[in-house]
Amino acid sequence: MSDGIIFLNVGQKHLRNLAVSLWSLRKHYDGPVTILAGDDNVEKFIGTTDSRLGDTTIQPFEFEKVQKRNGCYFAKTNMWAMSPYMRTIYLDCDTVIHGDITDLWPGTEEVVNWTQFADWSTQTGRIKNRINGEGWPEIFPKEVAYQTANKYPAINTGILGFSRSSERVMKRWHEETRKNVSFICDEICAQLLAFEYPHNIMDHRWNASPRYSYDALGLNDLESSDVRIVHSHGNKGLKCGEGQQKMFLAAYFEAFYEDFAGLQEWDDKVAKGMKHPSKFVKRFTAAYRSWCRSNDCEPAKLPKRFDLNKGK
Repeated sequence: MSDGIIFLNVGQKHLRNLAVSLWSLRKHYDGPVTILAGDDNVEKFIGTTDSRLGDTTIQPFEFEKVQKRNGCYFAKTNMWAMSPYMRTIYLDCDTVIHGDITDLWPGTEEVVNWTQFADWSTQTGRIKNRINGEGWPEIFPKEVAYQTANKYPAINTGILGFSRSSERVMKRWHEETRKNVSFICDEICAQLLAFEYPHNIMDHRWNASPRYSYDALGLNDLESSDVRIVHSHGNKGLKCGEGQQKMFLAAYFEAFYEDFAGLQEWDDKVAKGMKHPSKFVKRFTAAYRSWCRSNDCEPAKLPKRFDLNKGK
């Protein structure tokens, strides 16, 4: 197949995020989507029975447990080998799509379209500390020196576009990351390697943070700022003020209310299976009840744990 979009999932933590991302994506894109699944959770909970999923397939892959805590970061670096498409857009599960994203497909053969995170750079304290820590200077001394000496945009690997011709950098990304499987190793290794190969750095519209972009770039209005993708980078979409949440949560509320991919039922099962109820579940539940009331939603359509009579 020529062009398509891929996601990657292992475990249950981001299943809700994945369903919501698919819900938002289908408002702007009707082409093929492949979910790379490192276990059976996607098939078990999301499945492909909801016609609104469109042309969405699940492609299993063998999850390589190279390191107990950070194996998922490493798995992402093999996306080039696993994608069934000639040109691919990769999206993290915790993304919400707000517009046409087809510009992420590379226009020339070898180029990779990486995306910048907020207005961060390699001279921002957090990024500078990351590329200078966890053993990276020993593996890539020249690359670390170059990145810290120049104000290079901070790459986030939650959203990118590549093609089958991007083999050189994508294969090297996978091979070099294996040398240091650590926290966000995929992102740090990409940061150190990307500038050596044909590339574009897409601006904040393609990777807006509901927390950091809102403050740094003043993205109060999605429409006027032309943001195409909001990226929660974990659960930051709920760990911020009300204004920032509007950038992210509307898609969550809509997907839940419309029971996209059976979300109401299976999310309840996933939530009940957690060892400790997370702050995210509690905060989301309260925010969802408030949204339902303000939008005159019918209580009959809501899952039991979102009873509108609670929390008044």
